[in-house]
Amino acid sequence: MIDDLSDDLLNEYLDGELGEAERQAVAAAIARSPAAQARLVELETLFAAFADMQDVPLDKDLTPGVLTAVAAIPAPAPPWLRLLPLIQVVIAALLVIVFWPVLQNWWDYGRALLPTTLPSLVLPDVNAMMREWRTVVTNLPLPAIQLNLALYQWAILIGLALVIWLLGARLLFSEHRGSHA
Repeated sequence: MIDDLSDDLLNEYLDGELGEAERQAVAAAIARSPAAQARLVELETLFAAFADMQDVPLDKDLTPGVLTAVAAIPAPAPPWLRLLPLIQVVIAALLVIVFWPVLQNWWDYGRALLPTTLPSLVLPDVNAMMREWRTVVTNLPLPAIQLNLALYQWAILIGLALVIWLLGARLLFSEHRGSHA
């Protein structure tokens, strides 16, 4: 049984596009609902008004303009493109992991294997700095950051991964001028 008669269903009923069983169910629902009967009369009046309208010939062929406008609409981006930055980060990390022994040999300079963990970075006490800043702004102590060779190596690796990532994105998103006919 059809309880909710939408305009689409009423239009299909008026156009004779419904199957026999569905047409009878819609007719029964219309007979029970004064609101559906009123809406059906409105749609019939609208259809009659459209039927009485005369066709007006166009002075100009709109086909070339429409085809040009349709061709200018960019194609939607594929769904995998939203995951591209994550995929690039994962690939860059995998490249760093795979080539780490080669890079380590380049930077080893005769020393033993470098530690694989990042060195700890000691930050100053922020509360103490804020108290001192309130009293003596000109004598604000700057944090002392000690960088060793392992941290520089991490910086070079991250920089290399970033360059690979940016080159890949540039190649991916650049327009290939020779492929257009």
